[in-house]
Order: sequence, then structure tokens, then C-alpha cells
Amino acid sequence: MTERGSMPGVRRAFKVLENLADNKDGMTFNELSELFPDAPPSTISRLLKTLCEENLVSKGAGEKNYRVGERTKTLGEKICGEISRAELLRPVVRELAEQTGYSAAYFELTDDTNKLIVKHDIPEAFHYMQEGHFNCNFATHGCAKVLLAYQNTETRKRILGNKINSNLLQELEQVVADGVIINNKDDREFVTRIAAPVFLKDEFTGAIGVTLFGTPDQSKLNETVNMVTQAAQKASEVLRKY
Repeated sequence: MTERGSMPGVRRAFKVLENLADNKDGMTFNELSELFPDAPPSTISRLLKTLCEENLVSKGAGEKNYRVGERTKTLGEKICGEISRAELLRPVVRELAEQTGYSAAYFELTDDTNKLIVKHDIPEAFHYMQEGHFNCNFATHGCAKVLLAYQNTETRKRILGNKINSNLLQELEQVVADGVIINNKDDREFVTRIAAPVFLKDEFTGAIGVTLFGTPDQSKLNETVNMVTQAAQKASEVLRKY
């Protein structure tokens, strides 16, 4: 069998995933390259780049180790008969991004952090951090404010600490009243986030929204808000079925 016929890229990909699954702390590029003594480093580099782009493997900014990606974990859950929220909501998030033309994402509160569960980035638009990563900036982050809005007082105080104030508390209560947030005072001065709550039956579970550069005119803003709230309703309906 020729090398082309044996699909070496696929075989290498499986070997990478198997070895990463056995190493919870991840593996460096050199360690992964050693698995393929007959392949040049450039080939392994391209392989890892592709796997990262597909979220099958992850490597955070500033990190030296590669790890199993969220998509690989989800695939494992599917094979074992369990469907993750990320895969349930991925079509909703993708549709929201394509409808609005802005990158979209769904977040949940996990261990007092703002965890990105699933995203869909639009080329030439804002790009979110990798799925499964965290953002702890609750005082200004739009989706994080939605997460906080539906928490009790004790949880809010524990997360915010000395950043809690009457203005922020009033803003959180307004989020609950409106069912959406238009946040143009984000941790990044040049972006606006629009986010809405998602529910599992009657229980709050997360926030879905979009991020755009700058602030659109009022007509476009209103249109985008409607799309986000509709996506939140659709996401809640999807979760209600499972």
C-alpha cells in the first residue's frame, strides 16, 4: 500500500489524539513530533494547525502544551450516547452568526468563571477565545453580566468581591427585566456585545450573544437585538427537548 493510499495524515491525527488523551497535562510540539520519526517537523506543524482549527486539539495563547480539544470531547460523548450542550447549541450559534454577520457564542457560569461553551467566528469580525476557555472579567463583559444577572446575591458577591456596586447591581436587575443586554462598555473599548439568557425549562443555564466592532446605527442595533433574543428562545427550546 502506498503512503498516499494509506492516508498517513489521518493515521497521524488519530495517534496525536490518542496520545493527548493519555496525557491530561498535554504534550509539547517536540513530544508529539517524536511520535513520528519519519515525518519532518513542518508536516507535524501543519497537522497540529489543522487539528487546532477544527477544535479537535487545543493550545491556548502563551501555552506550550497541546491538549485534547472540546470538539474531540464532544465526539466522545456522542459516541458514548451523550450529547453535550455545545453540540446541541452549535447550530443555533452558527445560525445567529450567519444571520447577523457577527461572531456569536454561548457562555455558562462554571466554577465562578465565564466559560465559552460553543462559538462561531465570522471572518473579518471579532474572534472569541477558544471553546472551553474562561474569562473572569464579570464587571464589564457583556455575556458575563447576563450570567451574573440570574445569580443570587451571595454568588454575585463571591464573584465580584470589591467590584460590586449599586450601579452594576441596577444594571443586572435591568438585564432580567429586559431579557437582553446591549453592552458597549466592555473590557474592550471598541466592541459592543449583545446577549440574552438561555433557559433549561424554567432554570437559567447560560447566555448567547454576538460581538461587533463599534456601535451600529439604531436600526441595525434593534435588528440585531431581535435576532439575539430569538436565538436565545430557540436555544432554550432546543435544550428543553433533551
